[in-house]
Amino acid sequence: LATIPANLAGVPGISVPSGTSSADGLPTGIQFLAPVLEDARLYRVGAALEAALTERWGGRIVPSSYAQEGE
Repeated sequence: LATIPANLAGVPGISVPSGTSSADGLPTGIQFLAPVLEDARLYRVGAALEAALTERWGGRIVPSSYAQEGE
């Protein structure tokens, strides 16, 4: 619901997997928005975050069981 105004305004957004919830084990993510026509900025931020999280955890950010369900 909170993304509707951004979508209507043409604001680019990206959601990056950030791990799983300690409470229920479900996947979690972080969403970023950027100014209009700044999609490349989002790709750089998303790639940097994903690389940092992967390095920190030493592997996949989200367990492979979740990734296989969506593929």
